[in-house]
Amino acid sequence: MLELRASDITACFDEAGNLLSLCGPTKWSFPVPGSLWSLVLSDGLSTFRAIPEAACSCKVETDRKLTFQFHELRLPDHKRVELDTAVCWTLEGGLLQMSISLGPLLDGLVVLELICPDIVIPYREGKATCLLIPREMGCLIHEAAENLPEEGEKLTDLADFHMQCLGWMEEEQGLYFDTRDSKGWIRHWRGGKLEEGRFGLSCSHLLPLGDQAEGGFALPYPITLAPFSGGWFEVAKIYKVWAHTTVWGSRGPDKRRDSYIADIACWLWNRGSIEHATTPARELAKRIGLPVALDWYWWHKHGYDTEYPDYFPPREGSEAFSEAVKGLQKDNVHVQIYTNGMCYDLDGVAWEEKGPQCALQTEDGGYHAYAYNVFTNHRLANTCGASKEWKEIILQIGRKAHALGVEGLYLDMISAVGGMNPCFHPDHGHQAGGGCYGVQGFREILKALRSKYPGLVLSSEATSEFYLDLLEGNITPGLSIERLKWQAEMFGGMMEPVPLFPAVYHGRAVAFGSYAMIGGIPPFDELWPEECRPEPDNEKDWKSLYPDQFAFELARTVSFGNQPMVCNLLSDELDDPALADEVDFLIHLSRFYHTHREYLLWGTMLEPGILQCDQVEVAFLQRFIFTPAGEETELRRKFPAVFHSAWQAPNGERRVVFINFTRNTVKVLFRSAVQRQIEAIDGFVNTDDGIKGVIYPRQAVSLPFSIFS
Repeated sequence: MLELRASDITACFDEAGNLLSLCGPTKWSFPVPGSLWSLVLSDGLSTFRAIPEAACSCKVETDRKLTFQFHELRLPDHKRVELDTAVCWTLEGGLLQMSISLGPLLDGLVVLELICPDIVIPYREGKATCLLIPREMGCLIHEAAENLPEEGEKLTDLADFHMQCLGWMEEEQGLYFDTRDSKGWIRHWRGGKLEEGRFGLSCSHLLPLGDQAEGGFALPYPITLAPFSGGWFEVAKIYKVWAHTTVWGSRGPDKRRDSYIADIACWLWNRGSIEHATTPARELAKRIGLPVALDWYWWHKHGYDTEYPDYFPPREGSEAFSEAVKGLQKDNVHVQIYTNGMCYDLDGVAWEEKGPQCALQTEDGGYHAYAYNVFTNHRLANTCGASKEWKEIILQIGRKAHALGVEGLYLDMISAVGGMNPCFHPDHGHQAGGGCYGVQGFREILKALRSKYPGLVLSSEATSEFYLDLLEGNITPGLSIERLKWQAEMFGGMMEPVPLFPAVYHGRAVAFGSYAMIGGIPPFDELWPEECRPEPDNEKDWKSLYPDQFAFELARTVSFGNQPMVCNLLSDELDDPALADEVDFLIHLSRFYHTHREYLLWGTMLEPGILQCDQVEVAFLQRFIFTPAGEETELRRKFPAVFHSAWQAPNGERRVVFINFTRNTVKVLFRSAVQRQIEAIDGFVNTDDGIKGVIYPRQAVSLPFSIFS
């Protein structure tokens, strides 16, 4: 047996190159020892998996570093193929890191994917297992071993593009994984139950399809494993040490305070005509008494999700639109406008002009396209970040947006999926297949926009870490997971949002919003087919049926450290007595957020501590923008009545935040890692059990964290 040992971690291998155990804060013995890597090969006719044979040699360089040399792969038909491979293992800072390099592959074979790690994780009780994935802000998949079954030989795709860390947990025993890629290479994590007591987790790295026979391939970043004790916050603590050394993690609060986003109290996500979008924005800013930002959709000449990238002139003309923007700015409302940063309408009239040159091409010469809009069924083809034609188009969009006088430009989808799919276009200047050309291409586009129009604030969808330094804001509708039926049903309906992203990057990135709607009625574009429009007379009293949904989504948003946002706010909703509680809570929470910006915008998220309070059942209307009339569904789940989080401002001061989203007074008991006796403060008292207090209906409370430490 071979052993790598440091003061805080030990890894044991056999001479064949198999990882046997990993010990640190927790101990892991792997039931099926494996070398932790395999390959997907192609002979030009079919693809197949190749497994390494036993290592032919091992070099122990120090007590913290060793390298295995492999010479042969075993194919499905039991044939062998030669491939010299070096796998280097090192221990550093409580982590086990793996680096791998492949020699030239002969016999006409090509490596499509390098799978590494390729690990079998033992577990005792399936219902006690949990998998943390970096989807959106971060999600826990509860009962992971039961809800991620293996489908044939294919593990479930975990859609983890937003960060690079994962955590497997069973009670307090955890196993940490990450990749430390600073360029944005294409890869996919997959997981699933193999058999009772064994869970498979792997990461597939797509290789560029150049002449591999010439020089082989070395994975340009390491793979990390580490045992840990705890939950999702411990995963964030491990990952952020490296994440803050990256280019995208380098812009802290001191470099982000010069845009309007630093001073707003609330976002308004409105769509459509000047009157429809701006009137409630003005009124909301007036009632809050603080700056508001309008994220303006459907201002453009064509219907939503059609004819991209043709947006100009605005529907009501450039002059009227620019005057409306000026009026909003005078009334304390900042404006950003919607565009799509990586889609070209495959069914649009302008497709033939430049679409084929801009689009990401699949291996068979087709396009990665999807009809998001069920009312128009126009297919939107993803563009490749490396396309020079697409870069020119985005810069033209930036020029025209800047000329309209808006302060912000929203570029949809780049930070959600930009660069995550391979491109086989022969004219984009990159090798086909895997690589980092997509991410690096979109980064160059964002850099060019920032350089040419330095006053134009850029935002995008979701929170891919690869673009954080080049964006001022990231919208996060995924915090309304219960409202979005397809998301709520993923992984057996056992996915719970957690603030993994803010625990790593808060203060170094700004996220805003959810899909919270006061009235429960999504917008409908006047340029869509009229026959698809819902009948107003068929709308139900959604507020009475789902009385806590809006407040729940808003409270979760702010407790995660996101800027609050209301969607599709109508003027008559602001004056509707039936919605007065929702409007009051929106105003209260917006002011609360603005007052506590040093914590909730620029602060560092601290370990949240433990909050005990009553659980309540929340009813959710599942109705998205493209949900046809009459196809609404309902979801009911139980949650604690109060959201909470803990923060440290840049000046070192600390606070804990409690938000009661319910219509009832809630008693709470809070415990942090350390606390001391205090005098009563704001209705909270220190007891032997913890800090006890009462939070009134639809109220946010913040307490200085010094009382707990």
